[in-house]
Amino acid sequence: MAITLKVNAVRPNADGTSQTVFFTITDDDGKDLRYHADTPILDAAGIVAYFEANKDKLHVQVLREFWPDADIAPFQKDGASELEAFKAWIAAGHKNAAGTDEAGNPAFTVIERRRWRDTHPAWIKLLEDVNAASSLQDVKAVLRKIVKALDR
Repeated sequence: MAITLKVNAVRPNADGTSQTVFFTITDDDGKDLRYHADTPILDAAGIVAYFEANKDKLHVQVLREFWPDADIAPFQKDGASELEAFKAWIAAGHKNAAGTDEAGNPAFTVIERRRWRDTHPAWIKLLEDVNAASSLQDVKAVLRKIVKALDR
């Protein structure tokens, strides 16, 4: 999966030294995955540079969302990075060792890929709707969504 990233929103954290960046990753299939990560306090250019410098770590985090039970340790040999090991584990059928069968042969359990769970809060979608509104009718529709969201 190649990672193309678009920042949707930034929220300062209470600690005053970090922020949560809400972003959308577009995968190889063109599917948008809404995700978030904490970063140091950065401006827009700094956020892009931060994610570029940490793209392998982010890639592994995303893969962990799909396969949280993946045991990639057997693939982390010969100096393979965590990302390389994860990709090798996937290519090998995304299976974890599960002991041996009755004949003493290694047994494996296939770890199924989970569905993606959007990690963006509702207010980000509402902000996108506000920004996309181009007529009074669109604005009224967004306001209705906001009022309904307040009632939850």
